[in-house]
Amino acid sequence: MAILKTENLTKRFGGLVAVNQVDLAIEESKLTSIIGPNGAGKTTFFNLLSGLMHPDEGRITFEEIDITGYPSHRITKQGIARSFQLLSIFNELTLFENIRMAVQAEKGHGLKMLSSIRSLGDVNDRAWEIVQAIGLEGKENITAKNLSYGDRRILDIGIGLASDPKLLLLDEPTSGLASRETGKMAEFIQGLAGNLTLVLIEHDMSIVLSISDHIAVLHQGRVIAEGTPAEIQQNEEVQEAYLGGL
Repeated sequence: MAILKTENLTKRFGGLVAVNQVDLAIEESKLTSIIGPNGAGKTTFFNLLSGLMHPDEGRITFEEIDITGYPSHRITKQGIARSFQLLSIFNELTLFENIRMAVQAEKGHGLKMLSSIRSLGDVNDRAWEIVQAIGLEGKENITAKNLSYGDRRILDIGIGLASDPKLLLLDEPTSGLASRETGKMAEFIQGLAGNLTLVLIEHDMSIVLSISDHIAVLHQGRVIAEGTPAEIQQNEEVQEAYLGGL
């Protein structure tokens, strides 16, 4: 069952068609990867789904509700969260404080940012649940700037979980990671996939092929192929456009 659908989704920048009549269905409780060469339109597609940009044509439905043109904060309230290539964390706060602030904002305690943490028991409880969910117990009191880069990337995703999303968009979560941390991130994403619908933009094809349930390939703004990892590996058009004979 599709939790999100795009129909004829199109975004232009002058004469450039960055996203070109994309029809895509994201299955609930599955991990879908969006792949393609640089400039294929992947990040623009995510910007449309998350409300940072509005399409020129087409529509987006989420849980059968038309969310086309919704601003990003309303998209979040509907149940879609997103991580970015660039980290959005507070380096001078601890891991726990970063997550607690995100939970406070989502629970409507935005005007109480300086309140004693003991006065916000529900916030603390939810923040601790997220710390456990992202597997960083024991590091909750470490200042974010002192965490490894891989743990900071995981923290950034944890902040996204504060909104209790039903669908999580991950934009190149392994970008800049060492090989050891890349493996850890892949395991972490697989763990999340047991509880959430995930859509992943990723360049590391070994990860994409090992953890994805479904793959969609973008090339010059349009979807040129969809299928299982095995089907994508065998697709001649995909090999020519992107995989280089993988």
